[in-house]
Amino acid sequence: MAKVAAFLSKLELDRVANLSLLVEKAKMLGMLGFESIVWDEPRWKFTAGPMTILSAKRSGSPSIYFRHAPNIGEQPMEGDWAAVAKSLFCLRAHRSNQKISNQQTFVTAISYISHCVGGAGRPLSKLMPEDLDSACRIISSDYQESTAYNLHKAINEFAAHCDANQLCNVRFEYKYSGLKRPANAGSAAQKRLDAPENLEQTSGDRLINLEVFELIGLLYQHVPSNHKYRMYILMLVLLACIGRRFSEIATLPLQGVGFDSEGRKYLRFFLMKTSKGDNSHPIDRTWLPTDAVSIVEDVIAELTDITGAARSTAQEMRITGGPDLRWIVPFAEDHRFYIADLEALGFSFNVLRPAGWLTKNGLTFPDPDKLTVQGIRPAKPSRFTTKQALVSYCKSMFDPRLNDPVRIATSGKVYYQEDLFFVRYAGMSSGGVSVCVVAPVTHSMFTTFIRDHLEPLASEYGGSNVKPDFSSHDFRHTINTLLNDGGMSDYVQTKWFGRKYANDTKAYQHTSREKRALIYQEKIREGKIGGVVADNYIQLPVEYKDAYLKAKITGVHELGTGMCTRNLSQSPCPNRLECHAKCSDFSWEKDNDGKKAGVVRAFEIEVVQYENAITKSQSNRQGESHQWMAHSQKKIETLTAMLVDLQMDAEAIKAKALGAQP
Repeated sequence: MAKVAAFLSKLELDRVANLSLLVEKAKMLGMLGFESIVWDEPRWKFTAGPMTILSAKRSGSPSIYFRHAPNIGEQPMEGDWAAVAKSLFCLRAHRSNQKISNQQTFVTAISYISHCVGGAGRPLSKLMPEDLDSACRIISSDYQESTAYNLHKAINEFAAHCDANQLCNVRFEYKYSGLKRPANAGSAAQKRLDAPENLEQTSGDRLINLEVFELIGLLYQHVPSNHKYRMYILMLVLLACIGRRFSEIATLPLQGVGFDSEGRKYLRFFLMKTSKGDNSHPIDRTWLPTDAVSIVEDVIAELTDITGAARSTAQEMRITGGPDLRWIVPFAEDHRFYIADLEALGFSFNVLRPAGWLTKNGLTFPDPDKLTVQGIRPAKPSRFTTKQALVSYCKSMFDPRLNDPVRIATSGKVYYQEDLFFVRYAGMSSGGVSVCVVAPVTHSMFTTFIRDHLEPLASEYGGSNVKPDFSSHDFRHTINTLLNDGGMSDYVQTKWFGRKYANDTKAYQHTSREKRALIYQEKIREGKIGGVVADNYIQLPVEYKDAYLKAKITGVHELGTGMCTRNLSQSPCPNRLECHAKCSDFSWEKDNDGKKAGVVRAFEIEVVQYENAITKSQSNRQGESHQWMAHSQKKIETLTAMLVDLQMDAEAIKAKALGAQP
């Protein structure tokens, strides 16, 4: 019987070759922590490198699983899908500094696509856009809104990787139509905009109560510098002053407050969201608010002082390749260490208890001649340990990964634990610490402090009953909202907080619908808004101006290049979202530099479409070209007015756009 051979077109062969090249490229990366990885295994375990220490969190020896999600069978991925998932994971791990959980989310998204096409039975090259849509719909039914959102973004990214590497027969340029960032705020009832309750930020959002800021101030003033939780208080102060991410605060490099040629003060930090794998970590400046400069300077000076000993230990650990044993050198080899001795050295007395490490390992011994402080021989002999036993104990606490670089700057400079502010002696469950091993301050440590220890500190030093119902990231939301309420543009907010996209800033603005409307009304009065609403306001008699604004502007909807002031809860959009076509509800900020690129792009598209419509109207197949000309003309007029307000040359932009046409 003749052997049947499947026919593969030249395109199919090309796509198969591209996938093979991608796999080979991934296998050649040779990253730290990947040395023991077996490519064909469905589970990869990491023992070193950025997969184990990321975003100021220590994950130990984490694993990533190349299998379908639990909701769809949890079977290992096979064929092209396993190959592409592993290859893209390697490339992402090499190019971007992301947590292992984020990487797993990306792999999970691929598993859903594999599930929708039937797994290994269908090659990657035959993937179609409708398959991506199907995967997104199943994800929406399997997960909560926030998780589904992240998985949908991962599918968009996967499609982009397929396009970039030419892995499929079609080009996707895909973005899931149902992609929607979860919103915290709900709808608002119709009520007076200037009602006191509406002048406050939206309830239920991630905004920190003023009482919490007051408490932080009290704790900063009254908790002693030698208190075991003083470092966390200083961390709270920095979070409250500059609103950086926890990972960026926790990895602040050792430094003094800097200043530029104009005298503006700043701190240098590792910009986490744009970090590039384990070889490139950008250092940026976070500018200090004027009122916070003196506080931040004092905090930095105090941190330099109180973490000096821990940083010295970290340096010794790296030099010796083990725990810091300098403290034990003065003791004789036959010295006996009792409970009181260990406590004086900073160790937990529990290590001498029956369940302690020393006792379990046979390194504690009874001393029947040891008397109590009162000079009494106890019923049970006191126990002691030896110098060599403590050395063994210290070595048991040491993890070689503690000596790995914490960050590597784009300049090539390597930062270890001794180069950071927030390092501490390794803690134990009893509250004692080890003077021999230093570890970074992790997010879980900080969260535990807020949950378990902040309230008792508030009672002791602040006389307050404030409940710890906030997270480290809530400071970022709160400060962003305050800046937004103060009138700072979205563009400046985006730059201030180190984000890539201005749209992401919207998720951190928790100003109420009513308050946004009031802010917009004030901007119209100040002449900072362009559009029909603002033009009408200018032409009205003085006695009617305020009444007009209150009736016209009850809400503001962000539209990318501008805003819509129509109350969409009462009636739908009459212009079918053609906002630029001289809509009376469309307006824009005259000084928003962050909108320039979008306005220019919209204008370029429209002038090209208008010229195309003119050309078609002069041909034998006119169709509806005249209607298109009239429609485009309306949009061009609006966009031209926007460009003028943004101080841009509309004619020059038009000439460039038309000149680029064949």
